Amino acid sequence: LTSHRQKSKVAASSTMFDITTKEYNLPNNLTVIQFRALSDNYGYLVHKGEHTAAIDTPDASLIRAILAHYGFQLTHILNT
Repeated sequence: LTSHRQKSKVAASSTMFDITTKEYNLPNNLTVIQFRALSDNYGYLVHKGEHTAAIDTPDASLIRAILAHYGFQLTHILNT
């Protein structure tokens, strides 16, 4: 398991977001991206191969911006 924190500016449409993500690289080429969503929550992107799931999706614009930043295409949405 490796992880690193990254501060980025990402854009969706005309909105610019300052985000801090934490990326976890797990065995079998599984990547988990953790990001702060709203003021009191976290969201996650789980990526492997051609598939990316968004888990807890309170802000669609933010998620679209992070997907574009990492070059991922959303294939699944899971809300808890």
